[in-house]
Amino acid sequence: MTTETPSIIDKVNLDVIKDVDYSGIIDVLTEHGTKILIAVTIFVVGKWILRRIVNALKAGMVRAKVDDTLVGFLGNIVFGIGISFVVIAALAQMGIETTSLAAVIGAAGLALAWRY
Repeated sequence: MTTETPSIIDKVNLDVIKDVDYSGIIDVLTEHGTKILIAVTIFVVGKWILRRIVNALKAGMVRAKVDDTLVGFLGNIVFGIGISFVVIAALAQMGIETTSLAAVIGAAGLALAWRY
């Protein structure tokens, strides 16, 4: 006579999942799905273009025999600034208010510029 011990999956109460109303999720996806898809496309394409720009900038600096440390540093600075614009553009496409985010980024840039 063997007794089977119930697995952890059998112990979990799945009634919560059964009671979920998926019609609301489907409504949200149909209403905002295109905005989300366009925002993701903006992010992916923007990041791809930005990566190509940074690589071209780095290649130009290497050809001009700029110090390797400066090449990496400036490449990272350009990428960081560029990805900020790409993220703000993607968020704006989704309908998220980005004015305050842009103001914070501008204030941080001003603070860094003031410091040095």
